Amino acid sequence: MTMPSRLKSHLDQAKISYSQISHALTYSAQDAASIMHVPGKEVAKTVMLRTGEKTLLAVLPASFQINMNKLASIVGSGVRLATEAECNTLFPDCEPGAVPPFGELYGLPVYLDESLAEDPEIVFSVGTHSDAIRMGSADFVHLAKPKICSFADEGSRSILSATPTDTTRRKIMTNLARRGSFFGDLFDFRREFDEMFNRLLSEQPWGTARLAPSAPEVPAIDAWVDKEAKNYHVRLALPGVDPQNVQLNVQGNMLSISAERKESRESKDVNYLRREFSYGTLERTLELPEGTDTAKITAEYNNGVLEISAPIAAAALPRRIEIKTAPKSKTASA
Repeated sequence: MTMPSRLKSHLDQAKISYSQISHALTYSAQDAASIMHVPGKEVAKTVMLRTGEKTLLAVLPASFQINMNKLASIVGSGVRLATEAECNTLFPDCEPGAVPPFGELYGLPVYLDESLAEDPEIVFSVGTHSDAIRMGSADFVHLAKPKICSFADEGSRSILSATPTDTTRRKIMTNLARRGSFFGDLFDFRREFDEMFNRLLSEQPWGTARLAPSAPEVPAIDAWVDKEAKNYHVRLALPGVDPQNVQLNVQGNMLSISAERKESRESKDVNYLRREFSYGTLERTLELPEGTDTAKITAEYNNGVLEISAPIAAAALPRRIEIKTAPKSKTASA
């Protein structure tokens, strides 16, 4: 899929200067920023939200998270993340999770976090997971006419933690979606190679502190449904994390896990020869299967692994449908 034709016509008719960037397939604004070698705070992500019966777009830096309480006070009512089905209905010409920040093309108001408006340029997705646009921030504001305000927090706060009943994902919602094996493996190899190359470039002199990553780490998971026990299970890798620094939040069918890995001892007087342990925040948002009883979710932490389980309704479990063979018609004997 390429840039939606309505967006291209909109930009061309406005005679605004912009450059289009094609990059490797990514599934988040933060990954796109890494692939394009652009700081996450300079790349915009667009989040579709619902407030009552109305829909709005929130545009913020890729490395930031929405503070739902702040945004609710600005909008004047509670807000929630739009479902994937709602996104697909309003943005049929865009890939899921790649909504462009031009709400006026779809009849939606746009809220722009002031941290983005302060940068001279803005980079954002244009309806696909492999295309982006760079343009002047002033040109974007002139064209999209967003309401500029402060509703995003930098760093470790998750969308859910801002509102005890919230969660993201949006986010997006495709954490459990399985990519095609060839392209998925190719993307994973590219990402791992970039991370290795960046580590080589960012080696610090002996004795100096290493900067923490600007974006939360995404922990690995296993997720499955036990049909016999009628339970949904998630196993999340959180090595080196104190259980007291783990937080679970659920809203609707979205489960958000956030954690923080802290350094356990002072190291300012240590002259490291190598330092490869990472510290900071870890976040993962999952879409729970239909029929999951969220009121009975349990979690247990053991040896660096967080085990989450919840009962699931029998009617929601996958079942095999028997295919019957129609009887053969009798043919008249010769």
